[in-house]
Amino acid sequence: MNSDAPSIASVVGRLNEARLRLVAQSLLNTVCWALSAGLVVFVVLELLCRLRPDWFGARDMMRQTIAIASAVPVLAGGLVITVLRAPSIEQLARRADRILALRERISTAIEIERSTGERPVVVAAMIADAVHQGSAIRPAALSAWSVPRSAVIVLVAAIAAATVMVMLPVQTASVRERIEARLNSTFSAGEVAATVDDIRKVAGVIGDEATARDDTYMEAVGNTLADLAERVAASPKMTRGEVIKELEALLEHAMVAGTGWRDSTGERIPLLFDALENKIALPPVIASANAEVADAIT
Repeated sequence: MNSDAPSIASVVGRLNEARLRLVAQSLLNTVCWALSAGLVVFVVLELLCRLRPDWFGARDMMRQTIAIASAVPVLAGGLVITVLRAPSIEQLARRADRILALRERISTAIEIERSTGERPVVVAAMIADAVHQGSAIRPAALSAWSVPRSAVIVLVAAIAAATVMVMLPVQTASVRERIEARLNSTFSAGEVAATVDDIRKVAGVIGDEATARDDTYMEAVGNTLADLAERVAASPKMTRGEVIKELEALLEHAMVAGTGWRDSTGERIPLLFDALENKIALPPVIASANAEVADAIT
């Protein structure tokens, strides 16, 4: 290759600059989409927190973690797409040919420049022409910079988040107030079925143990507990407080009846009653955080 032949390196340099601009634009777009995803999820969770505080309570870190977790896959996917879709120098050269109406003179010259071997005079002339024409290439024309649409979504989501946080303050009712309100409420259809099932499980444990020990007193407690389950199923308008009141009365009898049970079963019965009462009285967020409530009955 003749070292005195004209070089197309200056043209390639302009194309590389355009390539970097396109990659930067793609990265900005990716970051904006990731922020959009995180902010949209955050706004939804903040709305739910304010409209249904029992679902999330004061778990700010949980909402923030979910929002961040929703943005990470978008960011990672965008980075992969940016790398895979980054245009090559040849692709940008063809784009420059189209913009400048050069009929592939620059792209062809670059391909020849990168080949090895002697250059005929006509090839050297072609490269010289490409170098001359390539001086008109403007990287900005090959990589027009624009505000990503995702940036608009980021702005809208950020405004929405600020509006939600300012206009809809978090419900800060104390745990005691929430429990008192819950005690005066009735069960939903799904809660009736779950509560009846839990009461029957405890009644079954007590009944089986009482039968095995031939303890008629404890057997009566189990039967009364089973009867309570049937009444809850038949009367969905019973409040949580009414059910708990009956459970507390039965617990007193169970404590008396189980006085002579000198083993782990006798100790477990009060725990089962406590688990039942807590599951009925506590809001779901608090109850689910209490491992004993979740595990004792199952």
